[in-house]
Amino acid sequence: MADSGESSSSHPRLEELLALDQGARVALVEAISAKGFEPGCWVRVDDADLVSTVAKRELMAVLRDLDKLPVGALAGIDEFEGEHPWDPPADGADAWIIISQSCDLVRDLRDEPLVQLALLRRAEDVDDLASWSRNSARWIPVDPTGKQSRCYVDLRVQGFVAKHVIADLEVRQAIPGDDFGKQRPRTRFALRVGQRHSRMGVPTRLVEQIVDPLVTAASQDKTLRAMLDETFSEWLLQPGDPPALIAVTKSEPGSVAFHAAEDLFFEQFWPSLPGELAERLHEDGSHVVALDELRVPVWMSAWKIDLDFLTYGAKGPGDSPEPQA
Repeated sequence: MADSGESSSSHPRLEELLALDQGARVALVEAISAKGFEPGCWVRVDDADLVSTVAKRELMAVLRDLDKLPVGALAGIDEFEGEHPWDPPADGADAWIIISQSCDLVRDLRDEPLVQLALLRRAEDVDDLASWSRNSARWIPVDPTGKQSRCYVDLRVQGFVAKHVIADLEVRQAIPGDDFGKQRPRTRFALRVGQRHSRMGVPTRLVEQIVDPLVTAASQDKTLRAMLDETFSEWLLQPGDPPALIAVTKSEPGSVAFHAAEDLFFEQFWPSLPGELAERLHEDGSHVVALDELRVPVWMSAWKIDLDFLTYGAKGPGDSPEPQA
């Protein structure tokens, strides 16, 4: 490698990466920042450019000997904070979508040499994208309505490429901005990617005693169900004895819409619950929270439950057909 001797990597792209001198390493970060790469951007790369687990393990061992950049070498090189136009793939062919965090994209290759990707595919016409959007931690439709795009992110299939591979590619954003719909797609995408790695399975006992009865209770009143669907984007169960129910709304904290969401939750939804079910929940701990104020520790520790009513709407149950290979 340029800074500390010969490269021991067996992957050609990693050899190229490790051959960069310190000036080129800074220029690489500058290029990624200037072009505006961020989570949700999609790319197409050759399969040969994907880095195997064995090659990644070799790389991590080599990076220990790579010289650090001078202090302040990356000062002023920031994460992209602008807005790219929504431009998902339109040709039906598979692609890759960036799921690395923005801060990692603008770190030196000694700290973050690779870019993490997930497969971006086109759903079949029979696939229920609305259900996947609400109910799946595996498949993330870029447009839950399927009207403007039938692409979805398949988090089961992930890959890595050397950071310099993406630097020369075109920047195209596959996820629409948060103003696209009530679910705030860009924020929801970030949460779903995080959920894939942080979620805990809901214990069977709680599914039987709380989750299933909640779905049944909410389904009894179609008008209430529609109001809940319109108001809340996520439902969390905070561990405890008993657990607390948290409803997440995109309404601004303290706004009229937020207070209306609280009224809906406490004055209409909670009284509609059967007494036996309500006793299994921590009433004082249950609450409404604005998406902007949803704390990371709460998101990480809570169970994400399938109380997403479009899943149980006109298109049928939540076990909609799986993606076609």
